[in-house]
Amino acid sequence: MRKTGTVVSVQDDMIEVRFERPEACAKCGACGEGRKTCTTLKLRAQAQVGDEVVVELPEGRVAQASLLAYTVPLVFLVAGLLAAAPVRAALGLTVSQDLLAVILGLLGLGLSLLILRAVEPRIRRRSGWRPQVVSVTRKSS
Repeated sequence: MRKTGTVVSVQDDMIEVRFERPEACAKCGACGEGRKTCTTLKLRAQAQVGDEVVVELPEGRVAQASLLAYTVPLVFLVAGLLAAAPVRAALGLTVSQDLLAVILGLLGLGLSLLILRAVEPRIRRRSGWRPQVVSVTRKSS
């Protein structure tokens, strides 16, 4: 996946790139109504403020990141919900099974987020997971 953005700040060998919101998502509102940009990203590259850069993340990585971000928490949530009846029976609890399901589901969700947060630095260090600047177009002076 390739995106084109504009360098908005430079500090040492790190640049901050602002990406314009595509026309296709103009009515979505996920970036905030009326905002022109969706995101900024800090990357290692040599560029100047105002330069246009093309940033690439391998296609397979986008799908894998989405899988991690959405599927893992969902699996833990569902596992927590399904664990309510066996846990209630094993521990001899008198609490409502529905209430226990909600509590265990939320605990599972929280646990998944802690796990993802713990493995995120390892994932970030892998070069295949980091967006790379593939080209820089100098601003015209």
